Amino acid sequence: MLDLSSTLFLKGKFQITSEQDTDLLWALVYKIRGWMLPKWRRSGEQLPEDLKVWSRWKMGGSFSSENGIVYLRSRHFEENELHFWACQITESWSSRNGCAPREWTTEIGFCQHTVSSVEVSIVIYYSDRPDTADPSDVYRHRRIPASDILGAEVPAVDQAFSRASNLRMARGGGGHHDPPG
Repeated sequence: MLDLSSTLFLKGKFQITSEQDTDLLWALVYKIRGWMLPKWRRSGEQLPEDLKVWSRWKMGGSFSSENGIVYLRSRHFEENELHFWACQITESWSSRNGCAPREWTTEIGFCQHTVSSVEVSIVIYYSDRPDTADPSDVYRHRRIPASDILGAEVPAVDQAFSRASNLRMARGGGGHHDPPG
């Protein structure tokens, strides 16, 4: 849920359909995994690579990175073989160059309408924790966290996330304290 002291960065909703016999929820979770692991490995923070951890997260659960900088949690509900899922990914960045520490939060919702049709919503926002802000922060023009969830395995998912990524690019990129990568 959006904290009232946070700044909304991106909000979107889109439909995904698949002609293939695919678990669209797993496809989404796998894409998130494929985006998070290399991103945080480059930053020196380790997330679990074991597919069992990500499978448990898919079914509703939580885990964090090695040092607790990244925290992922989700809820899952199934009714009549349709899946309803929501996750929250929180990425905390410490103060750099005199700038306020920033916390990025990404919330993704998944509502399955039929076996091959889902609606996905995404909200990205950030919060600055009290500190001094330095407008010369070298990280302010880097990309934002969870807007790069792209992949190549399920074309319908790829197209939908490409549209979301294009929307982010049209809005002009990110603010300061965007993660390196």
